Amino acid sequence: VFSRAFQLCARFEEKLISWAAEACVNLTEGEIMQGRFRNNPAVTLDDYFEIISRKTACIFQQGARTAAHLAHAPEGIVEAMAQCGFNVGMTFQIVDDLLDVVGDESRVGKPIGIDLRDGNPSLPVVLALHRDAEVARVFQKGTPTEREIADALARIRVSGVLAEVKALASEYGSRARENLQLLAPSGDRDHLLALVEQLIERAA
Repeated sequence: VFSRAFQLCARFEEKLISWAAEACVNLTEGEIMQGRFRNNPAVTLDDYFEIISRKTACIFQQGARTAAHLAHAPEGIVEAMAQCGFNVGMTFQIVDDLLDVVGDESRVGKPIGIDLRDGNPSLPVVLALHRDAEVARVFQKGTPTEREIADALARIRVSGVLAEVKALASEYGSRARENLQLLAPSGDRDHLLALVEQLIERAA
């Protein structure tokens, strides 16, 4: 995938290749960091945000920055769209983490509880494992049973952390909306705003 990305970037200027390289480096570092905290109950909220800012939000950020640059937007707008992409990426990942706990499998398109099965430090898990010893035990276990996963998911749902997860998703979504307000009114801006609203609504 990285090779294909650079093949596509090769026709453009050095700046775009540098942005693509930065995205690839951040993605790799984020994945390595996530692996380091897999099944590790010592993971903190700061660790979580560092992971998703690198492995998810950075990709959205550089994509939005590149699109604005190729559209010949002023530098201020290019950077505002980069920040918008970052905030959209953060929103996307937080909502995805939430749906792994409370989502409808038929609508989400994948089984729920994957993060617990794989020991990945998703936001609901990170918040809950510092409040519930049983969630921490299941998270730390290399191969939890389906019964243990179901019980841990139920405990997360009643722990009170999901309201915090939704609030954080809404906060990053609001930041993305603010970034988009710098664009002149247009159908394109309306489509982008609708995309942000759709992301936030998934967490409702």
